[in-house]
Amino acid sequence: MITAVIVSKDRACQLDALLQSIEKYAPQISDINIVYKTSNQEYYEGYSKLADIWLDNPNLQLTYWGEIGFKETIVHTINCSKSLCCQLLTDDSLWFRPFTFTDEQLFTFFSE
Repeated sequence: MITAVIVSKDRACQLDALLQSIEKYAPQISDINIVYKTSNQEYYEGYSKLADIWLDNPNLQLTYWGEIGFKETIVHTINCSKSLCCQLLTDDSLWFRPFTFTDEQLFTFFSE
């Protein structure tokens, strides 16, 4: 299992596209932590609607973290990770083809 930490500010639609691409092409990324920040109530409502859609998805384990201090939130999120490999992404990232690494391959790659 791979943990992803996704940073997002005021881009719920782009975050939705990233989550769709992870579900389709990168099922090894099943522990997903979304660190979000909004500039106003409308953006907050967009993330709330997105959470309503994705939190019941059985294929992805999502955790939402409201950003208080950027560095502190990222470090706390990584420390709460359940896997040996953590991937940092922004909301404008996308997977466009299958991600096929096994845990053993990733461990070997990162330990060299």
